[in-house]
Amino acid sequence: MTLAQLAKSNRYPIVFIGSGISKRYLSNSPSWDDLLKTLWTEAEIDKDYYYFIDENNHDDSGATYNDNFFTAKTAAGNELEQVFHKKFFAGQLVIDGLTKETALFENLSPLKFRIAQLLQGYKLNSETEAELPLFRKFLSKAKMIVTTNYDTFIEDQLAQENGESPTVYIGENGFFNDTDGTAEIFKIHGSVNKPNSLVVTANDYQQYDETKLLISARLLVGLLHSPIIFLGYSLTDRNVVNLLSDFSAHFPGSDITEIANKIIVVDYDKNNRRLEETVRVREIPTSKDITYTSLRTENYAPIYEQISKIDEGVSPAEIRKYSGLIKRLIVDSENHGTLQDTLVALYPLDELESRIDNGQKIAIALGDRENFQVATLANYIEDYFSEHPKYRNKDALSFVASNSTNARTPFARIWNNTDHLPNSLSKSKVKKLNTMIKKNGTLQAIRNHTTKSYHTKLPEGFLLAEQDLSQKISRTADLIIWNIEAFNRSELKTFMMKTVLPRLLANIKTDASGNDRSYYRKLLMAYDVLINGDMTQKKPTD
Repeated sequence: MTLAQLAKSNRYPIVFIGSGISKRYLSNSPSWDDLLKTLWTEAEIDKDYYYFIDENNHDDSGATYNDNFFTAKTAAGNELEQVFHKKFFAGQLVIDGLTKETALFENLSPLKFRIAQLLQGYKLNSETEAELPLFRKFLSKAKMIVTTNYDTFIEDQLAQENGESPTVYIGENGFFNDTDGTAEIFKIHGSVNKPNSLVVTANDYQQYDETKLLISARLLVGLLHSPIIFLGYSLTDRNVVNLLSDFSAHFPGSDITEIANKIIVVDYDKNNRRLEETVRVREIPTSKDITYTSLRTENYAPIYEQISKIDEGVSPAEIRKYSGLIKRLIVDSENHGTLQDTLVALYPLDELESRIDNGQKIAIALGDRENFQVATLANYIEDYFSEHPKYRNKDALSFVASNSTNARTPFARIWNNTDHLPNSLSKSKVKKLNTMIKKNGTLQAIRNHTTKSYHTKLPEGFLLAEQDLSQKISRTADLIIWNIEAFNRSELKTFMMKTVLPRLLANIKTDASGNDRSYYRKLLMAYDVLINGDMTQKKPTD
């Protein structure tokens, strides 16, 4: 795959970044060999460093690639770990900022603490600093970033580009997290911000190798949708060789072109300003051959520029931000059994997937269902008398105004607590609401619509709890309304919420005939005005 084809595919890539990038952009970034030599000198180890490397230069792992004395250097890491520990606690080696007490009780490795010190406070390379804006833009287009670098250069650059710090996972932790890795950084060899996480010794690498299948698995899943770019590694680096070997062994299909289009290795070629693109096959006797696209150059700017053209509509950082919020909203709703009230669509939710698969356009909304659906009398009444109403005042008033002026639809709580009517409420609707208030906006007005023969005191022994409204509803309803102020408020609330409201909702939903609904609504209207006060007319908004 050429760079132009990669950009045209319009898929955010997974980017794997090695130490070559720190060497390119930082003036004080040591190579692995330089770092070991510096520490060897500080530890004052009697045996010459290169003699130790030569003495331990063997590989029992069966690897067939030139790994730049990997076994010897990890053995040197083991030696340094032991010497630093021994001399530090013996008082023969002083490390600024680290006390024996802290190292002991916080289980800190003196060697790794010192490495973190050496790599913190990096300085930019003035010769490549002008290229950094392009590099930052390139990073912002990465679906996921995986790095073996200890320093914080990558996350610092990404934070500068996006305006906020990215999520950084250290070691294997992130691979167990419930995340797709979008716009996140996985520091698989540790970070200077967590010294003990650094992978330095042979023992560290052994533990890393035992869990690297997690990395391969995560990246293989990513490869189904995104290409992967290796940047800052030599083609002999064990990290590259091991991962590419895993990819080739497990990649579905046998088309080498398909695999090469997915795996891209930027191979630094000093003094070569051209961009040489070739499909290469590397033989691995112990596994399937590795097929990949090689980009050989010293000039990375064209690579960054092409990748920066990729635009899936929203950036990886935005995808992570909003998908995280949406996922949390949906998961929380599912856990509380309220998903149907949170994820709102014009079609049943179980039909959405098939509609998407068929290429049909859909529209969904996230939030409270009441904010998106067309109100009905049933859901308005149910929401109005709930403990935590969800309808916005302007929507509730607009719905009430859509009813007949003779309709008894409760809205005293909203009206009396609205100092300024919403601008979205038209003058005609305000006029209609005022008419409704004139007819049923006070307790006396509602009483005036009851039968005069029931304008009497309550019969002796009359208990609300015993009124099921199944018989003589007109008499019972009007009698209660006429004497509504005489009832215990708690008992009245129980009666209205446990008896009247359920009967009204059932009546509406079954579209039952008769006058019962009118009496239920009159009872609830009287209760609403009693609790929230008489309504007075207001002037229409200007």
